[in-house]
Amino acid sequence: MKRLIVFIVAVAAASCSAPKPVAERPLIEILTQQQEGGATIRFYEILTEEKEIVMLRSDVNLAGKIAADDMKRANFVILNLGEKPTAGYTAEVTASETPESIVLKVSQKSPTGMVAQVVSFPYAVVRINSKKKIDIQD
Repeated sequence: MKRLIVFIVAVAAASCSAPKPVAERPLIEILTQQQEGGATIRFYEILTEEKEIVMLRSDVNLAGKIAADDMKRANFVILNLGEKPTAGYTAEVTASETPESIVLKVSQKSPTGMVAQVVSFPYAVVRINSKKKIDIQD
C-alpha cells in the first residue's frame, strides 16, 4: 500500500513539474481596429525598430498588447484606410510566408447594414510575429 501511495505521489509531482508547452503565436495578429484616428489618405507604415513603436505602446487602444521585447521577434504595421464617407469600414489582412519575406494581403471591407452617417478615418495595427522583410499587396 505504501508503494502505491509513493507511486501516485511521484507521478503527480512529475506531472506538475513538467514544462508546459509555450503557445506559439500566429503569424499575424490584429491588435486593434478603430473607426477614428487614422490618416486622411490610404497608406501603410511598417514599423521595424524599437524607437518606432514608442507611440504604439502609449496608445490607449493597445494598452497591454505590446511587450517591451516584442521588437526582438516581431514587426508592426499600421494600416490606414483613409477618409471614408460612413462608419463601418475595416481592414482585412491575410499573410503568407516565403523563405525571404512575409506577404501581407490587405483589402478593405465595406460596411453592411445600417451604419453611422459620419466621416470616418479607420485604421488597424497588426503585429507580424516574424522579423522577415514585409511585402504588402493591396
